[in-house]
Amino acid sequence: MIRTTTSVKANSQKKMKRLRELTDESKVNQCEWEKFWETNESVPSSCKYNLTICDAPKFIWFRNAKVGTRSIFQAFDDANVQLIAESPSNCYYSPDIYNDYFKFAFVRNPWDRFVSGWLGKVVKNNMFNFAPSTLKEMQQFENFVSYYAGFDLDTCDRHFRRQSKLIDINEIDFIGRMESFNEDLQEVFQILELPDIPIPVKNKSSRTSSYHTYYTDDTKNIVSDMYRKDIQLFGYTYSTNE
Repeated sequence: MIRTTTSVKANSQKKMKRLRELTDESKVNQCEWEKFWETNESVPSSCKYNLTICDAPKFIWFRNAKVGTRSIFQAFDDANVQLIAESPSNCYYSPDIYNDYFKFAFVRNPWDRFVSGWLGKVVKNNMFNFAPSTLKEMQQFENFVSYYAGFDLDTCDRHFRRQSKLIDINEIDFIGRMESFNEDLQEVFQILELPDIPIPVKNKSSRTSSYHTYYTDDTKNIVSDMYRKDIQLFGYTYSTNE
């Protein structure tokens, strides 16, 4: 069928009319969203987190796997801290409701953390339920690095997830480091006006060698690319071994 000038013009007018309708709908939707945000104090966070919450003193701890979690729990227990939400995982929270809560987290050198995760969840335990032949391959560090490089590190298992996705960066008040764990946790306790107690050591790694010994230039660069955001955001370098 040959399209005439009239039919082309009519079709164009229909498209313009629909475009105006869509624009009007968009404006209405935008206004509705603005009203929603203005009138709802319990709007949830945009991401899900692993949280520990306390009302007295008021704090939220964004738990980061492989970064002293058991030691922090033990420290709170030793200080008789009553947690109202001890270990909920993968959940939303409302920044507005908890606006006056002190929010903290701990981070770790990404190259070191990846080695720790591999040793604990692949070498010592078959967390991924690999078949025996596959498990043997994955227990070679370079093979596991190549395997995990294909994962979405913003949504994968929490032991290997990017640390920047486990922390609400826009709301955080204090970020401690595994490399200065005792001093930083003591500072958290001082801020919260908790008693000065010896920092317990739980789930201490039996690893005797530095994380550097596990890497080749290739695997170092692969992990660097995988966790580039964490490396840049938290100021880590491969040579960091504080």
